[in-house]
Order: sequence, then structure tokens, then C-alpha cells
Amino acid sequence: ERPGNSNFAIGASGGRRIMPAVMQNISFILDGGMSLSESIHQPRIDVSGGKIANVDSRLPEEAIKSVENILPIISVEDTVFPSNFACPNGVVDDFVSKQKLAQAYPMFPMSGSVAA
Repeated sequence: ERPGNSNFAIGASGGRRIMPAVMQNISFILDGGMSLSESIHQPRIDVSGGKIANVDSRLPEEAIKSVENILPIISVEDTVFPSNFACPNGVVDDFVSKQKLAQAYPMFPMSGSVAA
């Protein structure tokens, strides 16, 4: 919840990669002040595999180096197949605009079926 602004819900498909994706999107929204759409389109990091981090190759070099200081990394592309990250989707109830908004993860094959 963004007090006085909106409520939102985020979920994902993607097995062990779900928790990192959902938590990063919540942080992007609450800590980074992003919209739902902005958060879902952000490059991400996935550390659900244990001792190696998958980092989206679109991340700034500084961010990639920061992760590499902690764990070995594999730089991967955000593609439809193979899917290197979970597929988050979300909804927002915006109190200010009185709109209900949704965003599907663009790399999820079924996201085209969500068009307005």
C-alpha cells in the first residue's frame, strides 16, 4: 500500500524465481517510487539459484559490478525463451485517478492477451 495513493498486488510465475521478482518489484514501487508498469519493465537480478547471480544485461555496469563483488554472475538477456527471470504481473487501485490499472510482464508469452 502507498498510503493515501494506491493499493497494489503483484504475483508471478517462475518457480524458485518468483520471490526475488516479486520482492524487487515491491521495492521498485515502494522504495523507488516507480509505477507498476515502470517496475515490471526494470532489469532485474535473480539469486534464487544459489551461488551464482543472473543479472539482466540491461543493468548499468555499476550495478553489475556491485553484484559481482558479492557473487559470481552470469549476464543474461531478458527473453521469452529461455526465460531467465520470473514473470511478474500486477494490479493497482489508484485512489487519486480512481483507476484500476494492470501490467503484464512483457516477456511472458500470454501478456498480449491482456491488451485493453
